Amino acid sequence: MGATRDARAVTTRARDGARATATKTTEMMQSAFKRTRTTKATTKATTARRKTTAKATKTTPKTAPARVTTKAAAKRATKTSKRPQSGVARTSKIETTAAEPRKSVAAHIAAAKDEPVTVVSELPADVIKARTLRVNLSATLNKTLANDYEESRGDEPRATTRVDVTVSDILTRFTEEQAGKVKSPKSMETMRAIVRGIEDAFNDTFYASLLYKDEWHVAKAQTPSKVFGALHLLRLLAKFPDMVSPHAFASDDHAKMLNVKLNELGRFIDRNAAALGVPVPPKPERKPKSAVNLDAADA
Repeated sequence: MGATRDARAVTTRARDGARATATKTTEMMQSAFKRTRTTKATTKATTARRKTTAKATKTTPKTAPARVTTKAAAKRATKTSKRPQSGVARTSKIETTAAEPRKSVAAHIAAAKDEPVTVVSELPADVIKARTLRVNLSATLNKTLANDYEESRGDEPRATTRVDVTVSDILTRFTEEQAGKVKSPKSMETMRAIVRGIEDAFNDTFYASLLYKDEWHVAKAQTPSKVFGALHLLRLLAKFPDMVSPHAFASDDHAKMLNVKLNELGRFIDRNAAALGVPVPPKPERKPKSAVNLDAADA
């Protein structure tokens, strides 16, 4: 009986040990299976997150370029950052609200393209008329300018002659004459400023506007007003109204003062034409009367 009990006890202990081993093995397998399933789920989530990040990167505008070490790389990075991305809509120059439909925006753009460009003057017509310069030269000076233009139409370069009285000398004499007519020091200073402005205008526009084609060979002088004389000053007076726009004056009084001095300078040159070296226009030749005309006159 004792041996039978011992055998049963051994059998029971062996069976319990086998059950315990089986249970541990099952738990280990379940734990491994859980870890595997968790790893797969994590891998799928990571892959999905990467795909989402990649799509967002394509549709999101690029940020400022990263720091680069070479000039060539810096240029490439700058060009890349300025290039419009595929996922970013290009903005229109016409400012619109968010609620404005696209058709309205397209209509605005089409109207802007088809609409003619117009320049609207900020000055009323009467102000423009008051600030427009008008220089009236005498008939003799106009004939001198007309003869000067006819001589410039030749094919050969015109010979340059040295003048005895330069533009600077003429303006100095004009200032001295005007000094006796001016009553106040302020008016004298204004008159001198206008004369200096006339001389500056002569020097600034000489080579661009005061030379004819047959004079283009003339060597450039640093100060043309100290080289050339009355004939070129008359050209400036004739072209002054076209050179100075009415919009250049701050007030009507400024335009009036300049206009008065330009006309007084023209009259001064006309009175002293011989002393200032103004070329005398040739008198038109009178045709002698023919014998037929003489007989008709006698009859």
